[in-house]
Amino acid sequence: MKTLALDFEFSQSNLQDYVTCQRRFNLKYIKHLSWPAIESDPIHKIEDRMQLGSDFHRLVHQHLVGLPENLLTETVTASQFIELPSMWQDYLTFYQNTLAKLRQSPYTEITLTTILNNYRLVAKYDMIAFLDDKTLIIDWKTNVKRPLSYRLVDRLQSKVYPYMLHVAGSHLNNGNNITISNIMMMYWFTAMPDNPYVIDYNSDLHEQNEIYLSNLIEEISMNNDFPLTDDEKACRFCVYRSYCDRGDVAGVHDEMDDDVDVEDFSLDVEWEQISEIAY
Repeated sequence: MKTLALDFEFSQSNLQDYVTCQRRFNLKYIKHLSWPAIESDPIHKIEDRMQLGSDFHRLVHQHLVGLPENLLTETVTASQFIELPSMWQDYLTFYQNTLAKLRQSPYTEITLTTILNNYRLVAKYDMIAFLDDKTLIIDWKTNVKRPLSYRLVDRLQSKVYPYMLHVAGSHLNNGNNITISNIMMMYWFTAMPDNPYVIDYNSDLHEQNEIYLSNLIEEISMNNDFPLTDDEKACRFCVYRSYCDRGDVAGVHDEMDDDVDVEDFSLDVEWEQISEIAY
């Protein structure tokens, strides 16, 4: 018997929460419990990192929609964050080398939706760009360090985004389905701008992703248990940990691995989706 309302919307973020910890998914998305604890101490480091990431995403979005580069650079020089000017210059270099010759204006902060296993699946993209021979998905990452490749391979984002572009992105391509083999997804890191992580999509990956996502959605919709994760390290940075008797003291921010995607631990703020915030 299905336990999830049919109007529930799945996304890479809540699917990632489920895979990381089923109890987290249940508390956040089904029971809608307010969280009683901060993610980590000191809290100002969390807030500063989120604001820096938001500022960077806003700059990139404004640049891609046509705001003058010189005016944006002036705002960067006045930023409270000493890291932002170098992040901005690295982005501009990447843009000139990779994105300056697009077939058409890129789509930024765009949402695609489809129905999978009777539920709506939503994907919110930082950018989709049409190059001469590729359709490029870019997600701007502001991790302190470049995450390990195996972490990126396993992320739900790496499965949902290219899958959704093929099944739901035809209106971006004059009504034509975007060829699977033309899809390329790139994680671009401010921490290592010359070493992005690239996924060259193909038919085998697409079939695997469709089966995986369909089965995962079915599993969630039928779940009545939602057990705790076995990885208690994640609990140290989970705002719901006191509901699970896994401690009432926040983990120390400086003890988090620099290459870990913070959204694996942070529940109230979708860190790697900060471009979804309305400016």
